[in-house]
Amino acid sequence: FLTLALVLILKIIFYDLSTISNDDAIAYVKIANNIFEKSIISVDGTHDYVTFPPGYPLIIGLEKLVFRTWGNVFFFNYFIIGTLTSVLIASFFKSHFPEWYHNSFSPFIVLYPVFITGRSILHLSSEYVFMFYIWIGIYFLFEFLFNKNQVKLLLTSNAFFAFSYLIRPEGIILYCLSGLYTI
Repeated sequence: FLTLALVLILKIIFYDLSTISNDDAIAYVKIANNIFEKSIISVDGTHDYVTFPPGYPLIIGLEKLVFRTWGNVFFFNYFIIGTLTSVLIASFFKSHFPEWYHNSFSPFIVLYPVFITGRSILHLSSEYVFMFYIWIGIYFLFEFLFNKNQVKLLLTSNAFFAFSYLIRPEGIILYCLSGLYTI
């Protein structure tokens, strides 16, 4: 618990809303606004835009309905979703691979993604939500493979992998790999 509290304080210190200026962040916000205001997946509001998958703009658009400002959305994804992903990763390794897990790894896992991806994507980044969905899918896949062998666990895993594809195209890889495990 002390490790988690320390890491949460560090995450608040690392957070700097003024650094949000990359092109992807601007495009995601514009696409999200256009999805909810004009019902079109578009950066400019008139032409279809298919470079980015629509899942992440849809998610942040829904979050903006709840949190009211983009700053609150960015903070939620960075702080809450990032921390939940970290806790999920730590729990996953502790329960499925106890011989590999050691408590000294906790600060590094919980500080995800600072040590993994760097500070340049700490705010508006599809990586937070993408990794959250991927790790939930991995968790259910391992539950299916090693514990319960129930089809609903595999279906749940694949649903998370499939939706991760709508956030980032790389998600399709895990969706396909989960099928190989069942052969």
